[in-house]
Amino acid sequence: MRKKVSFDFDACLDTDQVFEYAQELKLRDDVEMFITTSRVSDDMAGPNWNHDLYEIAIKCRIPFGNINFMNTTPKWHHIKDNDFIWHLDDDWEAIKNINEKTDTVGITNFGNKNWKEECNNLLN
Repeated sequence: MRKKVSFDFDACLDTDQVFEYAQELKLRDDVEMFITTSRVSDDMAGPNWNHDLYEIAIKCRIPFGNINFMNTTPKWHHIKDNDFIWHLDDDWEAIKNINEKTDTVGITNFGNKNWKEECNNLLN
């Protein structure tokens, strides 16, 4: 069974350090990556609204079906029903809610030099 992990996009997966980590994870057969973002979908915002997100998803081999646009709904609503091992995010409020309201471990990459180690410890 593959281990499911989730990334926020803005100020997270679109940063060099997190993108490089996702590049490492894409080589692992036991990990399935998802994007859970507060962004609105192209259906709501217009064509090409999320072009930058799709480009990075392609580079990380994250299928478009694994991209979850929350359309400003709090992320924990989606995360609570999806058995993610962890969700990486720069938003402290999102992390707090995920840790309090779901079984997923919320980890912040913002101001946390140990985020990668925390993610790896949960995967291994």
